[in-house]
Amino acid sequence: MQFVENEASGEELYDLAGLRTISKGREAFVKKMVDMFCEQTPITVKEMIDAYHANDLEQMGLIAHKLKSSVDNLSIFPLLKTIRDIETIGRENLDASVLPVALNQTETIINKVIEKLREEFPEEDIA
Repeated sequence: MQFVENEASGEELYDLAGLRTISKGREAFVKKMVDMFCEQTPITVKEMIDAYHANDLEQMGLIAHKLKSSVDNLSIFPLLKTIRDIETIGRENLDASVLPVALNQTETIINKVIEKLREEFPEEDIA
């Protein structure tokens, strides 16, 4: 399975083609990166949301910057713009009124991606 669709909208949720290119055909590497994403990303998203609630938008933006590479590597299409918007708002101290929706969307989509990745890469298959 290359593309995974977001059931609600029918749009592609993620694409592992880029990660597979980086891995040069080593599926064990892809599985390891997927596992790391599934383990670490929910913690990082929570830290980003916690920074927002602590009114530390600069830290929130720094965490969004850190998440950007994971979003890009897995081509998580619905978050490509959102994660950059969160980063920019934090970095440039812009109007934060869109953040609750953007952060909720980020958390929801990350959870969906992890659910689909776990279906595609059951934990017992991960090296």
